[in-house]
Amino acid sequence: MVSFTVAGKNATQDECKRYAAWDRQSRERNTMIESINKNFPDLSVCKSGDTSIDIAANGFDKSQIVKYFDQKDHVIFIGGDVGKYGSNNTLVKEIENTNNKNFNTVQVHNWNDAFKYLMNEK
Repeated sequence: MVSFTVAGKNATQDECKRYAAWDRQSRERNTMIESINKNFPDLSVCKSGDTSIDIAANGFDKSQIVKYFDQKDHVIFIGGDVGKYGSNNTLVKEIENTNNKNFNTVQVHNWNDAFKYLMNEK
C-alpha cells in the first residue's frame, strides 16, 4: 500500500489544517480518487485522515481482514469514514457482502461515539 499526503510530507500542522479545510470545500482528494479509479481499476483508492490518500491493489486494503474470520465469529466493526471515498468503505462493503448476521458494522463520528456504543453493549 502507498499512502501520501496531498499537503506534503513536510507540511506543518497549520498547513495541514488549512489544506483539510480547503479540501472539505474543494473536494480535491475526491477528484484525485475518481481519476485514479477511472484510470487504474485494479487499485483501491481512498481518503485517509484529513490530508492523505491511500492506494492499494484491490483486495489488499482493509477489507482483506474479513477472510480471516470464521463464519461463526461475532464481529463488530466500529468506525467512521465509511462513505464513498472513506478509508473504511471497502471493509464495510466486504462485511455487508458476507450476509453473515454475526458480522456487523457501527458507524461513529469520533472516539466518544465509539465509547458510548461500547458502554451500551455490556
